[in-house]
Amino acid sequence: MHFLPVLFPIFLVAGCAAGTVSRDGVVRLVGGNSTAQGRVEIYHNGEWGTVCDDGWDMQDANVVCLALGFPGAISATKGGVFPSGSGPIMLDEVTCTGNESSLADCAFKAWKLTDCDHSEDAGVICSLEEDDGNSTAYTLDRSCEIGNSLRALFESQTNCDYFISVVGKDGGSTSKEIGAHRLILTLNPEADFLLRGEGSKFTLTVLDECIPQAKIFIRYFYTQKIKVTLSSLKCIHQMASTYKVSSLKEYTSQYFSVLISDDPSFKRQVELLNYADSSSDNRLRDLCLRYFAWNFESFSQSRALKDLQFEQLLSLLSRSDLVVSSEWAILEVLQDWLTTSRVEGELLKEMVESVRFPMMTPEELLKIQFNVSMYEKNKSFFQDKIIQALMFHSVSYQVLNNYVNLSTVAYTPRVYISSAWAQSVTNTPFYGYNYQYLNTPRQVRAESKSELTQWNFAYVPNIQTCYNYGFSCSVDSLPAFRLFTSNIYPYVNYRNMLLVKCDGATVTGMQEFQNDLASDPATHNSTGFPCSSGSYTYFVVVRPTYYLN
Repeated sequence: MHFLPVLFPIFLVAGCAAGTVSRDGVVRLVGGNSTAQGRVEIYHNGEWGTVCDDGWDMQDANVVCLALGFPGAISATKGGVFPSGSGPIMLDEVTCTGNESSLADCAFKAWKLTDCDHSEDAGVICSLEEDDGNSTAYTLDRSCEIGNSLRALFESQTNCDYFISVVGKDGGSTSKEIGAHRLILTLNPEADFLLRGEGSKFTLTVLDECIPQAKIFIRYFYTQKIKVTLSSLKCIHQMASTYKVSSLKEYTSQYFSVLISDDPSFKRQVELLNYADSSSDNRLRDLCLRYFAWNFESFSQSRALKDLQFEQLLSLLSRSDLVVSSEWAILEVLQDWLTTSRVEGELLKEMVESVRFPMMTPEELLKIQFNVSMYEKNKSFFQDKIIQALMFHSVSYQVLNNYVNLSTVAYTPRVYISSAWAQSVTNTPFYGYNYQYLNTPRQVRAESKSELTQWNFAYVPNIQTCYNYGFSCSVDSLPAFRLFTSNIYPYVNYRNMLLVKCDGATVTGMQEFQNDLASDPATHNSTGFPCSSGSYTYFVVVRPTYYLN
């Protein structure tokens, strides 16, 4: 597996520094003769796009200028005043009241829904100063240097009149005192908690492992700038959460998903999962488990798997979005973990319950008594599971309906990427009426193993392609992939998946096909796991599920 060896630091910068990471709804001006004028572009879902000038007026322009920190707008310009843009047209028929904080809060058709072209790109000319009766004003602005000066003051640890002791939460060693300046801390409302100490001292309590990051945390209140990597992210987030520094907590939260793939050993990811459990952060917990599930084959080969706690592994194996070659592979991984962790008895059975035995082939079920070391001590338990699975493979649906519920997870496939169920596909458009094809078994049951279903696959880059193929789709869902079959079987539904791998190795995207269509996860940024190289490989995975009338 190939991973980039460098950790890419990410900066949070308040104020004027360049390089700030953009958020949805942020606007910028492009192509003007100054920073106060230009073509309006808005950021959404990982990319910048223009705004159509249909209905564009001064109220809309004022929202843009105020959002950028200008006093207001002088002019709302139509297409042709500034150079035309490229890429998506994000908004059309924008209607603002003038009180919105962003164009994204105004009324408009829908993201990327437009009948405009780039000759109609809207623009603005913003006012530079409040009108004080003078037509000419000159400004010297060296405010960006203040942050550097304050950083130098903090790093010098001189002229300090306030002192912060950093104490380990688990009773570990105390760091050296960190000197601070009461006046500087007073200027930042989020640093108010630091001033609640006795006299000129405050005790900052953090996790033992976070003591080295405490100085960076305090320096943020001087410079309003901080660098986070996967190794520091957890500690910065923990301190921001504990002391209610909302700007920093919000910022670090959004980059767990960005940085989570930076450690190919999975060690840091397991640490993040432990942190999520200890802090009851369910969102972060699900993020970690989702990353492990999507990259289960790599994770299962790492040493970090052994560091998972019982409940953590149980939660992971309960997921249906677990990407793996087969259910047998899960049983093999589980056997190694249970043996290494010396789990036996009822706990062993509870864990093995997470294996979906009906999803194994009869040949794999036969191997259990010969190849699974824990079979002998738990023979009756395994025999019950094997019988249940063989009933699924051999008994008719009508009879099964009297005894089992086929909608339970035991009869729901994971995302099996063996050649029987999955195939790599390209995002190259096939013009005309040409499709790519793949053949899969009709279902998991052994009785239909030899019966193949033909699937037709096509890449759909734009709305015209939908028209060419004769089906409907919305602009918001494109580009997308289409996977369909003309075969319909009783008692069988399909919940097929589209996978995206970064550099052919790490799964960074997954999208379920709905009405035969799945939006491109790489383009729509629907997963939260980025791919720094931008090199994607796509796979379609067929997943038959079962129902009874």
